[in-house]
Amino acid sequence: MAFNPGIDGTFKGDVASTFATVEGVTSVDFSKNREPIEITELGDTAKNFILNIKGCEVNFSGSYGGETEQAAIEAAFDATGAYNWEFKPDGSAGFTVAVVITGISYTNATGATPAQWSVKSVATAAWAAV
Repeated sequence: MAFNPGIDGTFKGDVASTFATVEGVTSVDFSKNREPIEITELGDTAKNFILNIKGCEVNFSGSYGGETEQAAIEAAFDATGAYNWEFKPDGSAGFTVAVVITGISYTNATGATPAQWSVKSVATAAWAAV
């Protein structure tokens, strides 16, 4: 479910163990899912699944705000391990989640300045309330 960060909302990325605000975010999408694994054996009369495999995706997009913002997003993409996002829709309560960024896209580009960007990421752990 995508939602707007709100007037007091913040979206931050973990830069050198310090959360820094990602400017220009217009939409954030946190989604939880389950990936069942089929374990049906030969001779079974019905399919069997393991249902405890949980996952989470964090996708967000925004307006291009300059080279500093783009450099921060690209650094997160180039990270060799998990990267942490923190989202607080109302500026106080929210979520943190460790992710691996799986894609970045820039759209409506004119010349060397992209007008919009979006980031897709897959969580490496369940999100936690903050």
